[in-house]
Amino acid sequence: AAILMCWFSPKRGLIGPVSLPADDAFLPTEQVQWWYWTGHLETEDGQRFGFEVVFFSFDAFLFMRDQLVQAAITDVNGNRFEFKEFVEFHLPNKTPNGFNLSNGADKSVTAVGGNGTDHLHSAIGDYVLDIDLQSTKPPALHYGGGAHPYVFGGYTYYYSRTHMTTTGSLSIKGKSYKVTGTSWFDRQYGELFQAIDKGWQWFAIELADNRQIMLFDFNGEDAMIEKSGSITD
Repeated sequence: AAILMCWFSPKRGLIGPVSLPADDAFLPTEQVQWWYWTGHLETEDGQRFGFEVVFFSFDAFLFMRDQLVQAAITDVNGNRFEFKEFVEFHLPNKTPNGFNLSNGADKSVTAVGGNGTDHLHSAIGDYVLDIDLQSTKPPALHYGGGAHPYVFGGYTYYYSRTHMTTTGSLSIKGKSYKVTGTSWFDRQYGELFQAIDKGWQWFAIELADNRQIMLFDFNGEDAMIEKSGSITD
């Protein structure tokens, strides 16, 4: 049984520094990974919205191989927040230099793309979002693009596309609006179960002068050491 486990389980552990666009793809060597988009959108008549689309992948050998999919819409003018969450009991498909992520038979949340050109779709309650994202800045390679070991165990690779011009449509109760805005993409992978157990607070901040700031720290005493950030300029 142990020999069979070795044959069918991918090799675990550290890989080389972040290499793009190859590392946009699902990486079978890494236990935990995610593709994470957030953004601000506005209609032609001035209605404002926020959105989130995220695919988490967890691979703890043969007994826990699944995805957690989340999507949200914040309707600022309408003072509403809609959120959906799904669990998929399989790992993402392997797509060279990119990703093709979806949930369920109805594919109500999908993310397709790579190399800074993405398309997102989410259907949440009364809201249906279809947007195209194009990165306008080089990726921010946190920790210099290499593996960062956590003081409490595990490690991460982490990069962001901090400014993605966003265009598309948002349908509300069947009425469609053109939207424009900007989005932030986070990609993280590694041995991250220890980090998830700790929990953290994370912020992606856009300034009016086209600088972007990322800040986070972990919960508990380890936050005194394990905190990080970046600024683009």
